[in-house]
Amino acid sequence: MRTLLLFLFLAAPAFGGQSALLANLNVPYGLQSWIDSEYGVTLTGTNATNVLDRSGNGRRAYQTTASAFYPGWAANQINGHAVLTFNGTSNFFNWNCNDTDLKDATRTKGTIFIVVKDLSTAKNTIISTSTAVAGTMTFYGPYSDGNFYLDWGNQSTARLSGAANANSFCVIQLMRDGANMYMSKNGTQIAVSSSKSGTNASPAALFIGMYGGTQDPVNGQLKTIMPWNRVLSTNEAAFVRKMLEAQIGLTQN
Repeated sequence: MRTLLLFLFLAAPAFGGQSALLANLNVPYGLQSWIDSEYGVTLTGTNATNVLDRSGNGRRAYQTTASAFYPGWAANQINGHAVLTFNGTSNFFNWNCNDTDLKDATRTKGTIFIVVKDLSTAKNTIISTSTAVAGTMTFYGPYSDGNFYLDWGNQSTARLSGAANANSFCVIQLMRDGANMYMSKNGTQIAVSSSKSGTNASPAALFIGMYGGTQDPVNGQLKTIMPWNRVLSTNEAAFVRKMLEAQIGLTQN
């Protein structure tokens, strides 16, 4: 068993105040967790059993149930960077936080960035709560119909969908600002709504890579998940997007 600790330092304008590490990286304040395939990864062979929270908040991703559930880890997959791999059948992480940790006090505001590549058109669950509280925080990218789906509260009143594929690495931005929900891929808006309402009534545990840890697993590769408990400004969101795009070698717009 070994643990990888890799650091990437970037130069850019600083936003807000928070921990020394995040300040050095110029990350906007309010980051609640930072799951990165090249930071604090504990490997058993080529499988990942634990990924530390780069934000310093202790919201790690882990899998200790059985080796069949361990996501993989593969070096030099995108622009020289390593990724976490999910086989579409059994791999997933428990995430050491609940969905209310990723939102403001009203549970209706927040921002999430995800760097992912999906390898199938199955029901690819990137983030989800348990099946007992379906819809409180779930992101499929994409679902079996080719659409990305984001549930940020009750499915009937706070679901957003947009047609896109992720068969190559992309940077996904998800945002809710009260009644407004927004989804973009590589800086291009793919879905927006200004009429969403409702949210979850109680905290729910989160999973990465499988719906509720029991169904709809993702078949693909994951580089990064970064959630904020507030709505990032246009400039802040652009900075984060361009930082992540630069990591994976995307042409920026």
